[in-house]
Amino acid sequence: MTKNSSKEALLDFLKVMALSLFAFLCIFWVLTIRSNENASWSESVWFFCVTYALLQKFSERSNLSFIWIVVAVILGRLAPEIPFYVFDFGSIVASLIFTLSSLLGIALASICFKVKHAAVFLLSIMMLVLFNSFVVSAWFDRVFCNF
Repeated sequence: MTKNSSKEALLDFLKVMALSLFAFLCIFWVLTIRSNENASWSESVWFFCVTYALLQKFSERSNLSFIWIVVAVILGRLAPEIPFYVFDFGSIVASLIFTLSSLLGIALASICFKVKHAAVFLLSIMMLVLFNSFVVSAWFDRVFCNF
């Protein structure tokens, strides 16, 4: 990699990270909705779509590899929450499920993009349905019964 191409790769990494942060800020207001399942659904589906779109756009015209695009999406998603995880983890345990749901969406979109097979898309949809239908409600039942 030349010095110029490494600068371009860094700029593309920062663009992907900024777009992921912007995507998080666009969907963050959904967390104020009373239904935890709806907020989890919207986060996971939104980040599935955003990740897939960013992978399509930047893998074709960028110097970034597949894994670096995924890392940038994850860092952009987690950037606003990292200080809370570091300094006051106990108070945000209940909302950790939303982070997990968006990370699941990112991971499944990455797998779907890499494999590009209809069966993988179907399995990904089934995993999102199972996670958002059962795991989220079980999480809130368990977390709130401990408070």
